[in-house]
Amino acid sequence: MIVTFRSDWHGSSPPCPPVTLHDHADPQANTVGLLPRWSRIYLTTGLLDSMSDEGVLGVLAHESAHIHEHHILATFLYASGFAVSSQLLADDNIFFAALLLFLGLRRYSEYRADAGAVAMVGRDTMLTTLRELARSYPSKAWHRWFSFANIYPTLPMRIRAVETGRKELL
Repeated sequence: MIVTFRSDWHGSSPPCPPVTLHDHADPQANTVGLLPRWSRIYLTTGLLDSMSDEGVLGVLAHESAHIHEHHILATFLYASGFAVSSQLLADDNIFFAALLLFLGLRRYSEYRADAGAVAMVGRDTMLTTLRELARSYPSKAWHRWFSFANIYPTLPMRIRAVETGRKELL
């Protein structure tokens, strides 16, 4: 099912891309498409059932920010360059350094998408969204010790970044 959302976004924010709704119990949201013109947001019914309308609005704004800031294209280009260079150079040190840069790029993209969502729907709505997601996906205390190997910042890290305006690498 394809759904059109009317957004309550601030000012001159770009319109919400097409949204496809999947009937699935897992609360999930993601974005696909290398270029904004052909991009789409996928949501599950589990996400809609587990979040408030305000929370869903924040998720849509976050995913829209990924599209409008070309994060998917940037990740694709970096991953393609990474794959080719690691084959050509066959150097473990370069591979490891490039992997760490990739992790940093993905984290930066998540923080940028949160900042873009704040610009679209406001800080309070984005904090509501992240707190609702944190209830659905609770972080254990030990998760922070292994966050260096995760491509995404933890939800508590993202909440702190929105609250303070500062991004955390680890």
